[in-house]
Amino acid sequence: MDIAYQVRDALILTIANYLPRFTVFNKYRWLLLKIGGAQIGPSSIWGPIDVRPFGCLRNVHIGSGTFINAGFFCGVPDGATVMIGRYCAIGPRVSIATVNHNLLWTKVQAWGVE
Repeated sequence: MDIAYQVRDALILTIANYLPRFTVFNKYRWLLLKIGGAQIGPSSIWGPIDVRPFGCLRNVHIGSGTFINAGFFCGVPDGATVMIGRYCAIGPRVSIATVNHNLLWTKVQAWGVE
């Protein structure tokens, strides 16, 4: 993964998460995420939100009119995509994670466990 994407995502998410939770900031926080590479339409997003790993913000697609409450976490590794439709409402502290357990496990992938 390109280091430039990782740095960009870290900066964008930091700025977006430190904006105060006032209506005006909640209604325009999506613009920062769009600048960061997320495929997102006009939405209301309460911070903080977290997209990991850094560099994968571009793999998140959020439809217009969506409301995302505070504490949203999205784990989307490179190569995967998370798509949230239009006019969705996501509650506080919701986590969306794409999980991939490789079926072709090798000893190299054991991370030191034998």
